[in-house]
Amino acid sequence: MIGLEKEGSQTQLFLVPQTRVQDFIGRGPQLRSIAERFITSRFTAPRPNGPRIVIIHALGGQGKSQLALEYYRMSCAQNIYRRIFWITAADKALTIDSFRRIAIELGILGVGEAIDDDRVIKRVKQFLEDCQERWLLIFDNYDSPTQFDDLQDFFPDGKA
Repeated sequence: MIGLEKEGSQTQLFLVPQTRVQDFIGRGPQLRSIAERFITSRFTAPRPNGPRIVIIHALGGQGKSQLALEYYRMSCAQNIYRRIFWITAADKALTIDSFRRIAIELGILGVGEAIDDDRVIKRVKQFLEDCQERWLLIFDNYDSPTQFDDLQDFFPDGKA
């Protein structure tokens, strides 16, 4: 689940599940579209200094998670991001758990440290907002927007 690589004096941190369809094929146009939206200046962020957001939408079982995993693998091979985090967003509690795990891995929260959820979220968002390197958050399994309608509260502000 965790990939940690040293490159020179900088550390890359990838908190991403390793489950992958063994024979993933196709989806080249979709992968290129995602890369264009994140990497090129052809597209602008929704807010001038805000993060770029891509939403992959389809019915369950259509391969959205696998597409996100392939983008992750492609971006790792091209050394695009220094930090990549996979967030389980099926509901608010799981999203908070993902943020807590990220905070521990980043060293901004100690294992077993008792801090309320809002402060954990704020610390992770602040870390990413202050980060001078490219990072990527993947929110997976966000299938019930009517029941979990404040997902945007978990999005850090940041430079596009």
